[in-house]
Amino acid sequence: MNLMQIKKMHLRILSKTMFERQKKPIDRLEKLEKRPCRNELVD
Repeated sequence: MNLMQIKKMHLRILSKTMFERQKKPIDRLEKLEKRPCRNELVD
């Protein structure tokens, strides 16, 4: 592997992790928003 290939792979991995990190907080927010609705339904 030459340097350019390594750099490209590194960038891909970085972008993947960044995407996952951005995704997770959104999932958490959605879960938090859904919970109160369920609680209201139960009440």
